[in-house]
Amino acid sequence: MTKKHQVFRQLDSVTDKAAEYINYFAYHPSKDFTRKRKMDAKTFIKTTLGMQGNCLNKELADAFPKFSERMTASAYEQQKSKVNPSVVSY
Repeated sequence: MTKKHQVFRQLDSVTDKAAEYINYFAYHPSKDFTRKRKMDAKTFIKTTLGMQGNCLNKELADAFPKFSERMTASAYEQQKSKVNPSVVSY
């Protein structure tokens, strides 16, 4: 296994763990990230970590090439407003 694959596997492990404990980072743990959505906690964390630029619509289009899986910038912002930024440092 290459170093690149090891890094991605470790990143997956960390994002899985953060998503598992999303209630520790949510502002309203009893209701945030409880429903099934296109952008669940794990997808939100991975998308946020992968963003590099300032154009949210382009970043979302790059992260979700299949149109049926894509959400609006507004939907992303709503999910973002539910999470304490400390999830990234976790």
